Amino acid sequence: MDSGALIKAFVVGMCATLLMDLLNFLGAKLELVAQFRPSMLGRWVTRLVRGEFLLADIRKAPAAKGELVIGELTHYLIGGTLAVFFVLLAQATGLPVTNIVFAIIYGVFTSVFAWFVLFPSYGFGVMGKKGPPHMKPLKTSLYGHFNFGLGLGLFFNLPHWLG
Repeated sequence: MDSGALIKAFVVGMCATLLMDLLNFLGAKLELVAQFRPSMLGRWVTRLVRGEFLLADIRKAPAAKGELVIGELTHYLIGGTLAVFFVLLAQATGLPVTNIVFAIIYGVFTSVFAWFVLFPSYGFGVMGKKGPPHMKPLKTSLYGHFNFGLGLGLFFNLPHWLG
């Protein structure tokens, strides 16, 4: 993949992440899912840097300076990186990045990071089973990552990304 395609893929991933966040906000307002809290991701990242991978309960860990900004940056960097991997997977399988079903399946599959790394590290257990019920970890991650995949499919279908 040339550097231009890499940058395009990364930007598409950040746009898909923005769509994911907007639809999560809407889903939370409709009480379908819990609101995404980037500050928790930022708190986890700051703990990770200190060598603390597993927390008993991230909500009880002291707040870290700049955790909201760190969480937002991490969230969008992950989205951009996942889009690059999506393009590489598409190239390896011969499926077009414009295939919305493929993009949605990929987006849902990216939930495994939350289920098997993030949630256990937060102290919520595998797939968020020990997480607080009001946070609906499993449902919220599936909803969000479905929307991330939808965003990949939609944004890769915009003509200016393909040229």
